[in-house]
Amino acid sequence: MSNKTFLLTIQTPRKTFLSKQVYSFTVRTEYGYMGLLANHSPLIAKLKEGNFEALYEVDGKSEKIRGKIKQGVLFFDKNEAIVLTNTIELIEDKDFNLFETTKTNNEG
Repeated sequence: MSNKTFLLTIQTPRKTFLSKQVYSFTVRTEYGYMGLLANHSPLIAKLKEGNFEALYEVDGKSEKIRGKIKQGVLFFDKNEAIVLTNTIELIEDKDFNLFETTKTNNEG
């Protein structure tokens, strides 16, 4: 699946929160939720408070990383997505709703 993936990096001022090859990333922008796949056209988007989901593969099985971002900026170019944010929180709740917006207080 490597030709269908792209590098997703989520960076806070304190550390690199995530750097992983993924095949899908969905996040809330100022215009609504946006989904990215490999070879997406270049873009810069302002992120609004909301949930995100990244899908990746481990040993042939699909896995998910889910969380909340308060605000930030998304850059996508040359099959690499970079998210810059001050506040991020992982969510492991099985009842997670990607499109639900709630307040975030944790910093990564």
